[in-house]
Amino acid sequence: MASSKVHRASSISTLRRTFLKNKTPSLPTMDAAPQWHSLSISIDGKNAVIRFSDNHLEVHRKAAEDLEPPTLQTSIKNVLFAEVKEGHLKLWTLAKKKQLLHLVTLEAVIESPTPEDTESDAAWVKALLRAAYGEALPRRNFMVFVNPASGQGKGRSIFDKRLKPILEAAHCTFDVVHTTHGGQAGDMCLTLPLTYDAVITVSGDGTPYEVINGFAKRLDARAAFEKVAVVPIPAGSGNAFSLNLLGLVDGFDPVASLLNAIKGTPMHLDLASVTLLNSRETVYSFLAQSGGLMAELDLGTEHLRWMGDTRFMVGFLKGVITNTPRLLRVLIKEPETDKSKLLDEFLTTTLPSTVTPGVEAPPDAQQRMPLPKYIDESEGTNGWIEFDKPILYTYGGLMPYVARDLMDFPIKQPCDGFIHLVVQEIETRATMIKMIDGGPKGEPFYLNTHRYHKTRAYRIIPTGPTSKDRESFSVDGERLPYEGFHVEVHTGLLRTFSMHGKFIIPETFGKDGIKFHGGD
Repeated sequence: MASSKVHRASSISTLRRTFLKNKTPSLPTMDAAPQWHSLSISIDGKNAVIRFSDNHLEVHRKAAEDLEPPTLQTSIKNVLFAEVKEGHLKLWTLAKKKQLLHLVTLEAVIESPTPEDTESDAAWVKALLRAAYGEALPRRNFMVFVNPASGQGKGRSIFDKRLKPILEAAHCTFDVVHTTHGGQAGDMCLTLPLTYDAVITVSGDGTPYEVINGFAKRLDARAAFEKVAVVPIPAGSGNAFSLNLLGLVDGFDPVASLLNAIKGTPMHLDLASVTLLNSRETVYSFLAQSGGLMAELDLGTEHLRWMGDTRFMVGFLKGVITNTPRLLRVLIKEPETDKSKLLDEFLTTTLPSTVTPGVEAPPDAQQRMPLPKYIDESEGTNGWIEFDKPILYTYGGLMPYVARDLMDFPIKQPCDGFIHLVVQEIETRATMIKMIDGGPKGEPFYLNTHRYHKTRAYRIIPTGPTSKDRESFSVDGERLPYEGFHVEVHTGLLRTFSMHGKFIIPETFGKDGIKFHGGD
């Protein structure tokens, strides 16, 4: 359980207010010292100061006229809540201890405050919360789905011991469901009241998939997606959603991910409809769709969930050893394929992270999910082309990372309105194994046989009999029937929260001098 350290002021101590009078200070210049908002306090009979700036919160003991090094120092973004009540100051924040965020509670007793003192204390707290939350509103209301079966089975413990105390400290309201069977979260989202600020999933990527597809079946689907954000907390073997929002460090930290749910601002993401060509059944993807090796390593390693996300690497190595073409036709609508041009556009263009989703249906159906526009177009017309080389795998992506070890869509941006489709040609085993080390940094992008397509729609069609273990198509880690399917992007329909307003990938990508290589 995350430790809670309590700083208490003695009941006989005094709290002297030195709150800065300028309530709305101007922004400092690059060279200006930070402007601090301070309260002088006494802790265990010793004088101290609690203060905050635009970036930090600190607690210092006083030595004569100087301040000693801080006994507590944390980012202002880690402050959860504060209040002055009946002569008491109480503050809850997160602070790092051994590189992990832990909950800290600070309490102080104010002796016989005058009305003027009480007013200045309340103003100090108001200014603190304004700095801590920025554009986000405090005290959000959440629906929390905890999947105790995800990954290594730690979801319940993570929530009870680490997350629940923080939600309470932030004065959030929340309802919790510990799921007991697959599909439960999706079923509940069919009728979930749209009064929640967000659905939090303490799980892998499977529960967000359920939530999204539950929302998608509603008659008021668009209202559900626009009013209720979907925010992941990593507790599974695949945590790609969280990795893309917070990066390879914080993306695996449940506490950092919860802070994102508490304080992040809205960010819209693309969804894709995945429609079976025979039955016309449709599901919705938020992460990736795969065929060939990538589907096999995902679905074929379910029995290795105890290994965490290492299971994906085991499956990849097994598939590379066999290294035989998959019997698939790939049809792509009007693809952009010049990787040099695509990379340059990515490095020089910043897209907005929020959009107003476009109307793609008649007025009487505008609250339902949009139908695919291009599914009835014939191949060879309207810009459809066919990939004509032997294929190891296909991968359609809506976020950069698909796992800790692979950033296969490094130039994908939130709500850019495209699916980023990789078709990997047959390549030498040595080359494929060598690319493993560069997977987290997006280096497969530079391999010429790693064919990259930026498109609004594509189709995958099996072309012949194959062994049972290769009859695999996957959507966000869930099995799809082994038949032809059509994938189409729907811009900005999914809403989540983000502390950054973008996907978090290595800042060096595209600037590290790596050249395109291999193949033709």
